[in-house]
Amino acid sequence: MSTPPIIEINHLTYDYPDLRALRHISTTIPRHSVTALVGPNGAGKTTLLRCIAGLETPVAGEVVVGGLSVRKHPRQVHRIMGYLPDHFGLYSDLTVQQCLQYAARSQGLAFSAVDDAVQHTLARLKLSDKLHHRAGNASGWRLASPSFTSPKCCCWTNRPAGWTRRRVPIWRSYSHNCDKTA
Repeated sequence: MSTPPIIEINHLTYDYPDLRALRHISTTIPRHSVTALVGPNGAGKTTLLRCIAGLETPVAGEVVVGGLSVRKHPRQVHRIMGYLPDHFGLYSDLTVQQCLQYAARSQGLAFSAVDDAVQHTLARLKLSDKLHHRAGNASGWRLASPSFTSPKCCCWTNRPAGWTRRRVPIWRSYSHNCDKTA
């Protein structure tokens, strides 16, 4: 018996007001895999990832993550997926700690558990030295933001800022922790 894929995309179509960005995309992404979307700017890579993450609504087709329909169960998908966009979307004058506290709370962590989760996550990723840095001046810290929910899969748009050889242990941490229960 084969293991079901972590992500299934079936005939996905997405339109911007004056542009069809995705046309009948179908594919599967196996569990415990690393998959890269490669193409020029404007090819639809980020749009596809945003549809997978439930941040965009396609005009047709279906995305299933961990056995859950993104269209029917977006909040449940958010709980099992780590998503790191190009831009984190918070103020660059906040500290890394403040940004990660916000990320942890937005992912459903109890208020009483947030500070420990932030410190533990940064320590595990060898980024504790970034805790009190201004987010706009610190690199690498954004890589911690998807890890508060022990995601079954992680999606990044582009190579995150601060992704260097020094950050390889971070990737190994994600690939080791993702999808343990799926």
